[in-house]
Amino acid sequence: MFSPDFTPDNVVSMPNRLPPQAIEAEEVVLGGILFDPEAIARVIKILQPEDFYVGSHKDIYRAAVRLHQSQQPTDLLFVTSWLESHGLLHNVGGRNKLASLLNSCVSAVNVDALAELIREKAQLRAVIQTALQMARTAMDAP
Repeated sequence: MFSPDFTPDNVVSMPNRLPPQAIEAEEVVLGGILFDPEAIARVIKILQPEDFYVGSHKDIYRAAVRLHQSQQPTDLLFVTSWLESHGLLHNVGGRNKLASLLNSCVSAVNVDALAELIREKAQLRAVIQTALQMARTAMDAP
């Protein structure tokens, strides 16, 4: 029933494998939000900060969401200022990181589709996490 190489370690871990993610899509979506003031209104319906794989991207997106919720612009200057005032600018890579995100986006046309891709990857990570927890629980059962 089990393969000869069955061990608890290879059931609950996946060495040399990255979880599903779309880092370039994350960068383009964030750049689109910094580039186009209307982009956040479309993306906020699809993504939560936790959907981002990269920690700094979560913080940048969270800043844009908070600005949008307070009816402030989500452009480069406002997001930079928000991150700086909350002590997060250095943690996300500073002004250079934000500028590179803006430069990675030539248009915000596809942010909806890319946001969906990011969400799908987050859902796959959640499935994997649940499966790993189930495997650990089963392995620890008496």
